[in-house]
Amino acid sequence: MLGIACPDDYASEFPARTTLNPLAPLADTGIRVGTPPNLFRPPPNPHPDPAQGVDTKRVPPACPQARRTGAVGVGALVRRVVNLQSIEQKLLLLALLFVIGGSIVANLFAWDVKWQIPLIYAVLYVLLSVVVDIRNRQTPTASTHYRTSDEFFLSFTRFVRTAERHIYTSYVRNTPPPSFRSPAAEEYFRAAAEWTRRNPGASFHRIIGVPDQEPGKSAMRLWLREHCEEMRGIANYHARVVTTDSGVDAVNMAIIDDTAVLLLLTADGSFMSGHSLETAEAVNSFRDYYRSWWASAEPLERYAQRTGLMDPDP
Repeated sequence: MLGIACPDDYASEFPARTTLNPLAPLADTGIRVGTPPNLFRPPPNPHPDPAQGVDTKRVPPACPQARRTGAVGVGALVRRVVNLQSIEQKLLLLALLFVIGGSIVANLFAWDVKWQIPLIYAVLYVLLSVVVDIRNRQTPTASTHYRTSDEFFLSFTRFVRTAERHIYTSYVRNTPPPSFRSPAAEEYFRAAAEWTRRNPGASFHRIIGVPDQEPGKSAMRLWLREHCEEMRGIANYHARVVTTDSGVDAVNMAIIDDTAVLLLLTADGSFMSGHSLETAEAVNSFRDYYRSWWASAEPLERYAQRTGLMDPDP
């Protein structure tokens, strides 16, 4: 119900490529053989296949003519795009000059209003083009720093509510979630449970850390027992447990679809700082790390049976 199978190991090893020298037998006999330069160089492989064990670093580069042809093709495409943008900018400049001149002429000769309407539309078009160009030049913020617990969990809740397919989270701390004592943190845990119930086709993964000794073990196991009851019967909720023997909280993370990675830093049960990274490279890197962490964790159901987590109190 709560556990899923470990993900496949995506690591693979590619054997190094070896090149056979057809003159090696003659070289062994001591006979000197003159070989024109580059005569036995293997032909370049423009489409190396890693699955066939080809070491792409040893594949000879393509011939200069092919490189020049490719460079010319790309360069021509780039120049064409730049030229189109330049033409559009020049047309906008001419349109702006035309509009300014037309407005002056319209005021001098007292043109009828109906003749000024095209000038008004032209002004609106020029302004809209300038605004769109400014917006396209702006780059979105790739990272955000959260100074307080409320800032972090409010942003976390927004990411969760807009998620579409997958949410991967970890909670590996020495104190249970109620230790935050933050309405924003409580709202996040409620939103996460509601999102999981509302999206049966999606999946929510959580790695939970349980200290293997006091202080912290009893409190975490008590919260984990309540959490099992809360999430019972939700097929798309998957949880695993790792036991910890360190007095330092782990760097906890959350991965939202292919959109963002959130990092939470805490110490002694207190919030330190939070960060969000909204780049594809960050998402891919932390997802790979999360998969290895997940593979080493124990499914929650198995942990509960092994440790008697759900047994009635004596």
